[in-house]
Amino acid sequence: MLLASPPELHVLGGYIINGKKRFISTSGIADAYFVYVKTSDNPSDKAAYRHLTGLYVQKGMPGFTVERINALGVFDGVRNGVLNFNNVFVPEDNVVGGEGMGWMCMISGLNLERVLIAVSVVSGIREALRYSYYMSQRRVQFGKRTIEYESNQYRIADMIIGYKTSRLLTYYAASLLDKGLEPLIEANSAKIYATETARKVAEDALQVMGGDGFTKYYPVESLLRDAKILEVGGGTNDVLRRLIANQGWNIMRDMLKPPRRRVSKKFGISLPYFRNPPELELPTKCGASDSEAVEKGVLLALAEDYLVNPGLHMTREELMEDTGLDEERLDEALLSLEEKQLVDIYRDKKGVLRLIKATYAGLDKAKLSTTIDGIRNGFEKTKYSSKKFNIFCDKTILYLKNSILKKM
Repeated sequence: MLLASPPELHVLGGYIINGKKRFISTSGIADAYFVYVKTSDNPSDKAAYRHLTGLYVQKGMPGFTVERINALGVFDGVRNGVLNFNNVFVPEDNVVGGEGMGWMCMISGLNLERVLIAVSVVSGIREALRYSYYMSQRRVQFGKRTIEYESNQYRIADMIIGYKTSRLLTYYAASLLDKGLEPLIEANSAKIYATETARKVAEDALQVMGGDGFTKYYPVESLLRDAKILEVGGGTNDVLRRLIANQGWNIMRDMLKPPRRRVSKKFGISLPYFRNPPELELPTKCGASDSEAVEKGVLLALAEDYLVNPGLHMTREELMEDTGLDEERLDEALLSLEEKQLVDIYRDKKGVLRLIKATYAGLDKAKLSTTIDGIRNGFEKTKYSSKKFNIFCDKTILYLKNSILKKM
């Protein structure tokens, strides 16, 4: 839990905390509570995630009370309430992990918590499946057991698939925890998939069971309620999807790295190269250093990329790889080309050049128009002053003519 605790309330020998926390399970029953308090407003501490501290708060401490018990429609038999902290003194001995380490303590437990949530709902999926079989094998409608109707068979089949898949994903995430790893993607995936599957399975079970499924005679209606709240508790599934999307690339970067694409001289089509893509013979790689030649080389690299990725921008790193230019020289050329409206540049929030694409004018300048006619005319009109330019263009035009123009 998280409470506001102004720095001036960090007193000699401990902390004085004030605030409230809602939706706390076992409120008033538990003998101890783990509390996260804000102990610093320093921007540098916040940036380093050292602004929170974990405290061990014991039942009965002066000023620590249960404000009320919530009347929730889920978790039958589990008390849930609002805690109130009114000038509660917590000694320094009750600090967990050291001051400023609250964030790390919280994060280190989240993967485990989400795997445990997945475990709990997988058991619920099994129970919903169990009662679906139990009811449908014994309930007779229109002269048939209800399990003999195909619609119910399809629902039960989906329930089995959901159960097996959720169980497998949950076991895998748990096995990674057993190995001492922090399975961020796997733990959050297990929580998302299992809770959403549990809700769907409970809905299907109620449909199979009919009106009896909504009675308190059977536990399925409570499984539906509990499955839904667990899509919210432990971090909402929407937030977890955002976390996976934001962190997934960093974790899976090597696996997700796309191949470079080139127009094959032999086959005349775009082919992926997962390693050692053919190098482009650009003037920048032939020793050209004057601004005009460098800009021409950049445009030619962008034009080549247009042939294989016509709707996409190139990354700055890909351009550096293709042109052989360093960051400073490439950025200088790109800014000049942007000023001439020959390239379109995407910048991140910090203003760093990230993605580049040749404009129509840029393609035309590189003698590659966005139309086949433009490409043909560009080839006929292409003339370069540099001998090395001519060598490059002869080779480029040859394979482009063979791969593109002959198909017209």
